[in-house]
Amino acid sequence: MKNIPIISYAVLGIVLLFSSCEKAVDDPSANFATFITNNEGEISTEIYEGEVLTVAVNQEVYFKFKGEADKISIWTGDSISAISHDFEKYVESGYNVKRYSGVYLSTSNESYDYKYTYGQPGKYQVYMVANNISPTGAEIVRKTASATISVEDLNGLYTRFKSFSILQLGALYGSNEFVGVLNENTVDIDIPGAADLSRIISKFEVFSGTKVYLNGKEQISGLTTNDFSQEIVYTLVSTDGNTGEVLINKSELPLNTEAKLLTYSLPELGITGEIDAETGNVLLEFPPGTDMSKQYIAEFSNSLFSRVRLGRIPQKSNVTANLYQDTLHYNVTAEDGVSISNYQVIPVLNPTIKSARISNLNPKIEGEIDAIGNVIKFGVLAATDLTALQLTIDYSPADAVVKVIKENNKVLNKSFVNGVTTLDFNKPITLKLTDTKGLESIYQLVIELK
Repeated sequence: MKNIPIISYAVLGIVLLFSSCEKAVDDPSANFATFITNNEGEISTEIYEGEVLTVAVNQEVYFKFKGEADKISIWTGDSISAISHDFEKYVESGYNVKRYSGVYLSTSNESYDYKYTYGQPGKYQVYMVANNISPTGAEIVRKTASATISVEDLNGLYTRFKSFSILQLGALYGSNEFVGVLNENTVDIDIPGAADLSRIISKFEVFSGTKVYLNGKEQISGLTTNDFSQEIVYTLVSTDGNTGEVLINKSELPLNTEAKLLTYSLPELGITGEIDAETGNVLLEFPPGTDMSKQYIAEFSNSLFSRVRLGRIPQKSNVTANLYQDTLHYNVTAEDGVSISNYQVIPVLNPTIKSARISNLNPKIEGEIDAIGNVIKFGVLAATDLTALQLTIDYSPADAVVKVIKENNKVLNKSFVNGVTTLDFNKPITLKLTDTKGLESIYQLVIELK
């Protein structure tokens, strides 16, 4: 980095001295001086027109006009968004104010000053233009003065990272990003023990205009890959040519030995599994009427850097879809590749009646199913004979056994044949469905007379 003496004063000011403007056009040359002020605002040093003044990035610079004019404009030489404070290009463009513009001051006096800071290293050509207004309202340029401001990275900020992290450490770590701790000329970063260091991508932020190199190759944040198994020393070059080196201090983290499934849910159905840490069983109670022929996507969390598989198939939370007709056998492997835990996701779905109708009436009467209370209501005419009605139901699982356990207020264990068995509906009917796992559901069938 260049050795530039640090100015110990509080603020920096630039005075552009103009003689009084007269009605006749004067020679456009003008006295131009720069000065450094202390906390009391006293002038301590003057540097005249044509000389180069060195200031630090983001140091306050004060431009002051001394003289008389109807209007003063200051051209800092800097670019702001789509508008540039470049006076020379402004003149070359035929006074195109849409692309180039100065900072206009409506009046002038010797006590007025304009404060500005340059946010990026470089050399900036500064102009101050004094104008008089003619009787017709036209502006007449009376005086101009210019000097060069050399903005330098005196504190070395432009040769340091603003942020630094690494990613793409291998399939085990997925999209995880590991953030470094910034020091003056080093970055401390923890790297997991099983990381693949051969093709690491670094993600970084630097000050505007600064370029980053590694072994002479320019680096693009989030894109360039490098072998981090060797020593990594980046070279940062600011726009004013200053360079700085940043060493990446890598610390290898111990391998995690924990292999746990921490949470498990099916967001689409709004159900969360209860994980038994001792047995590894995860019970999922499915709502009545759930379509078990459909695949559902699980959301789960597991131990840091562990891998989750269903059999041999890798699983990804909120991505992988599976059927839940039978028990799902998961295994969780710790980062160390040795510790493994097994989990059984057990779907629990009591037998469900999907639809019901009284089939021997004309027209057939469709039942209205309350899935929460397991009540099925049939609306029939008041004159209907309710003593021998045939019921047809669609239920799952298809191999469930259906029994009539209450009819005419009598407790029964009557076999039910779909669409054949006749029932007396003068009193509510109670059905029990039992699947091959022993899970049961109770439904009550009620007639509502119209």
